[in-house]
Amino acid sequence: HLYELMPIAVLIGTIYGLARLAQTSQYTILRTGGLGPGRALWLLTSLALAFGAVTFVVGDYVAPFSERIASQLRAGFSGSLKLGRSGAWIKERSSDGEHSYSINVGTAERGTLLRDVRIFEFDADYRLRRMTNAQRAEYRGHGVWMMLDVVSTQFTPQGPRTVREPEREWRSAVSPDMLDALIVKPDQMSVWALHKYIQHLAFYLQKNERYEIALWKKILYPIAALVMMALA
Repeated sequence: HLYELMPIAVLIGTIYGLARLAQTSQYTILRTGGLGPGRALWLLTSLALAFGAVTFVVGDYVAPFSERIASQLRAGFSGSLKLGRSGAWIKERSSDGEHSYSINVGTAERGTLLRDVRIFEFDADYRLRRMTNAQRAEYRGHGVWMMLDVVSTQFTPQGPRTVREPEREWRSAVSPDMLDALIVKPDQMSVWALHKYIQHLAFYLQKNERYEIALWKKILYPIAALVMMALA
């Protein structure tokens, strides 16, 4: 709320401050003493830049961090954090480009612990080759997840083959930071997190207009304090 209301507060505060100076004739005295419009505008501009910097820090650091903590607290009280009715969908490709993956996550207790994970593996011709279900997936760092209670079905010309494993290592570009992008609203993400997630979506040919709009809004919004002071 502080981030959203800062430009309006700057506008009202500037108008009030200038009105008080005019009411007591102090602005007239300053003008008589040699304060030109350019100098007065520069004084307001320096203040506007300071308010713009505060707006940027709150919107890019304080709000995303506090929203992430709030999501973790909600997940802690409810036991898990649901990612929509059908869960969250993420796409990725293998390094050689021969295989693509559609990953569905049902719930997330935190960014490093996922439940109801489903992985659909496709070949270069987009034929389904393997389907993997895991009750849980725990992040071990460096792009490695450990899936527990795994059921994997491979589709071959001879027919499907199902394998059950207590655990399996899963190397993926999916990271806790990427999952934060699915949990936190785009308007409450940092500029860097938005930039990274937009690159990920563009690489896998997914729609990213919503996140691009949020990115440019985050970049341009602090300038609103400068505009408001200029209007005042």
